[in-house]
Order: sequence, then C-alpha cells, then structure tokens
Amino acid sequence: MNKEIKKIIITSSCIAIAIVFAAVVHLVGGQPLGKMISPMHIPVFICGLILGWKYGLLAGVLTPLVSYIFRGIPPILPTGLGMCLELGTYGFVAGLLSEKVKFSNKSLLNIYLALIIGMLAGRLVYGAYCTIYFPLKSIPWSFNIFLTSLFVEPVIGIIIQLYSIPFVVYGIKKSGILNIYN
Repeated sequence: MNKEIKKIIITSSCIAIAIVFAAVVHLVGGQPLGKMISPMHIPVFICGLILGWKYGLLAGVLTPLVSYIFRGIPPILPTGLGMCLELGTYGFVAGLLSEKVKFSNKSLLNIYLALIIGMLAGRLVYGAYCTIYFPLKSIPWSFNIFLTSLFVEPVIGIIIQLYSIPFVVYGIKKSGILNIYN
C-alpha cells in the first residue's frame, strides 16, 4: 500500500480515536472532566509527531469539526474554532519539529521537546484567538483567565500527555510497525 494512503488512514484513525475518547470522557464526567483531561489533544499530538506537520495540522483542524458534525460538540463558536486553531497548531508545530529539528541525538528527548513546544504554541494561539474574539462578544477574558483555563484547569491532561505521548510515539517509531518511514 502507498505510504501516503497509509498516512491518510492513520490520520483518519487518530481523528476517530480523538472523537471517541472525548465522547467517553464527556459521558463519564461531562465537560469539566473533558476540560481537565483534554482527550482530543493526545491523538492529535501523536499524529503530528508520527506523521509530520501536514497530517498533524490536518488532524488538529478536522478533529473538532468532525466531532461537531457527529456529536454537536464542541459548539463551533467560540469553542470549536478556538480548538481548531489550538489543535491545528499542536499538530503542526509538534509535527514540524519532529520532522525537521533534532535538538539532541536522543530520540525521546527530541519527542519531548517537540511536544512541549507544540503544547505551548497551541495554547498561545488559543489565547490569542480568545484575546481577539472574546471582547467582540463581551465575553470576559484576561491573563488570569488565560492561565487558569489553559494551564491550571487542564493540568491533569498536561501530565497525562507528558507521561504517555513521548513513550507511545517513541515505541511506534522504533517498532517500525507502521512501515511509513524511509
């Protein structure tokens, strides 16, 4: 099978996993648990780190849109658009760094750094979106709300991401199971 077709199938699978994972988390604990764990983030990061920036960006932008089409959540405005920008940035930045930049000769360290920089970039993009959009709709927004909503409330999800994603990506890359690398 063509490597590009495999990458499209893997990207589609990551989107589906993100949507199912989010549905299960919301079923168990509603929106507060979803915000705390950020279930869509994990498959998007994995997609970008494994397949590169094009597929990471695609997964990040499409995941909230497809979720809205099938589940009605997140609402397109303001949350869905912000999530498209945030998750798209996650997949793009983590994928680009994973593909193009080697911070050290240690693979796991490279994955960690690409993930952390991607996490920060996505949150900054979401914060910029909120800074522009929220005042237009008279929705409260401040630096404290930014820090609380993007760093404090999802701290459990951030820890889960930092603990799990690098090892999953490292294992997948080392195993050769996907057979998509040169």
